[in-house]
Amino acid sequence: MWLDHPSFDDVLHSVWDTWHGGMAQFSLCSKLKALKAPLKALNRDEFGSIFEKAKEANAAFKEAVQAYMDDPLNVSLKLKCHELRERANFLSEDERRFIGQKSRCKFLLEGDRCTKYFHSLIKGDNVRNSISHIVKSDGSYTSSPEEVYILLVDFYRELFGSSKEVHPIDEEVVSNGYILSTADGVSLTFEGVSGLSFNPAKSSIFLAGVKEDRKRSILERVGFLEGTFPVRYLGIPLAPTSVSVKAFSPFTDAIDRFIQKWRHHSLSYAGKVELIRSVIQGVDGFWFQVFPMHDAVLRKIRSSST
Repeated sequence: MWLDHPSFDDVLHSVWDTWHGGMAQFSLCSKLKALKAPLKALNRDEFGSIFEKAKEANAAFKEAVQAYMDDPLNVSLKLKCHELRERANFLSEDERRFIGQKSRCKFLLEGDRCTKYFHSLIKGDNVRNSISHIVKSDGSYTSSPEEVYILLVDFYRELFGSSKEVHPIDEEVVSNGYILSTADGVSLTFEGVSGLSFNPAKSSIFLAGVKEDRKRSILERVGFLEGTFPVRYLGIPLAPTSVSVKAFSPFTDAIDRFIQKWRHHSLSYAGKVELIRSVIQGVDGFWFQVFPMHDAVLRKIRSSST
């Protein structure tokens, strides 16, 4: 009620903007204590005898409206009606809020006691929460408590009831719990059909853009080790970026091993051609199907072949 008054902000700032020494808690208590007297004065001057003021404002507004209807060309009466209407509405709203606050205070004092006010509240709640009559499906009314009860039960039974058969409950599902994700369901189905399961010792997990604390939490939950790039799949190194020359070391080392096996053997020209064709070119072609070769790698292969 005070907050909506036009002068409330001025009263508040006149007290709250003053300086009070001491700690913050002491300063707050001092400001609240200093604000008490101005608010009392505001309440006494503006909201004292609120019922009489609201009644007088409504009467003055009605008189001004009647005078303006008798003299509709009078501009001053028009402005006066506008001002009196705003004041009457303001006081009527304050009157309503005052009654609401008073009812709350009365409820705090007498709401939990076995008083006349308490019993009147109970009776009012019973009236609001009771169904005195109900409309039947044929449009007629009935006030019989028994019929009201039966009609309500039948209505909600028809609305929420169902005669459809439900799927039988599987004890294995209940004992094992729910599958919480599609990935878990796929992995469990694959394990049941093929007999193969994930091996945490041979499996790795790769994480990117994850904070360290969250990464540790994920690793503890899944039970896998954190992998590092590049990884090998079917003998081929895989990396999230383009393959460097260093990544081709297993490829060039394999070619060197093939060459070293034949260095101590005396090969004819045809044997050397067969070695190059069947071994070196075979490995070269396999890697070429996956990665584009660097020039440095090709030069190293040629130097090993000579």
